[in-house]
Amino acid sequence: MRWKCLFVCLMAACLLTSCALLPEEEAVRTAPVTRSYVRPEYNTAAVERGDLIHSVRISCSYVPVQTASLSFMLDDEYIDRFLVQAGDSVKAGQVLAQLQLGDLQERIAAAQTETAVLEMRLTHEKKQYDLNLKRLEITTAQMDALQKAQALEKARESYARSARSLQDLLTFNRLTLEALNSELAKRQIRAPFDGTVTRVTDFEEGDKSEFGIGVLTLVDSTRSIFRASTEYWDRFTPGEVYWITVKKEDYEAVVVGEEELGLAPQARETGKRSYVYFALTRPSFELKDGDTGTVEMVVDQRLNVLHVPAGAVSAAGGRPIVYELREDGMKTYRYVETGVTIDGRTEIISGLEEGESVIVKGGGNR
Repeated sequence: MRWKCLFVCLMAACLLTSCALLPEEEAVRTAPVTRSYVRPEYNTAAVERGDLIHSVRISCSYVPVQTASLSFMLDDEYIDRFLVQAGDSVKAGQVLAQLQLGDLQERIAAAQTETAVLEMRLTHEKKQYDLNLKRLEITTAQMDALQKAQALEKARESYARSARSLQDLLTFNRLTLEALNSELAKRQIRAPFDGTVTRVTDFEEGDKSEFGIGVLTLVDSTRSIFRASTEYWDRFTPGEVYWITVKKEDYEAVVVGEEELGLAPQARETGKRSYVYFALTRPSFELKDGDTGTVEMVVDQRLNVLHVPAGAVSAAGGRPIVYELREDGMKTYRYVETGVTIDGRTEIISGLEEGESVIVKGGGNR
């Protein structure tokens, strides 16, 4: 029994020893990881054909050729009436307003009539004198020279006295009429030129005048003028047509020279600001002094040309190039000839065809 136990122990030890002599299991080896090729992405744009136009907006102001603030010439006199209202078109010399006249107009009419009568009498007196001279030639034919001379001298003296009296009366009457008309002029406001009334002061019955205080405003309605101060003055030619935008309204205008407006020529220097004048083809009565507008002027333009986004053009060796994609997805470049760049688009003179695709740095199509 003891030998059996010993045998069992030896067998167990051998089994354990044999297990320890087996080689360890190798870890499964893995292949090294490699990343697949990722094709870079580019922003592209097509070569287009069209117009490249560089324009600027120039500010301009409405400046009436003539503006007059009209007032009464007498102070503390009762106002009779205003004969116009804002918006009325008037002619030079037309009465616009007046103070109370009393019998002034009747006195003027009487003086005018008396003046006309005296002028007629003076004319008649001269004709009568000429007729008397002819009669004397007949009646004094038989007289001697002395008697004939005396008769003619007597007729001359009579005519001279009568004519002098009438002339004195006529001179006095004309002076009276002049004074009356001067008084009337002080009591009336007349239009100094053709124009449009833009303002009329409200008044009530019993209101009195104030010397030198404007009660009417008149602007020249024959022309509506805008003036712009710009460094592009040398690009405007008299007769050219432009559109002026004022408060979302468009007005057709033509460029006019200073001499046409009766203005002294300006001293101009290239690159520095100078005035340019525009006359509306149809005068506008709603415009006011100081109204502002804008004129759009083309500084440069290229019509029906090829163009690409400016970001598509680079340089290599001092020459402009554009990049494009090959069929295999690789980037390549091509030399081009460029023109102007306007509003982010560059003109292509040669090197590309319409519809071709180019790579754009930082962005694609517009």
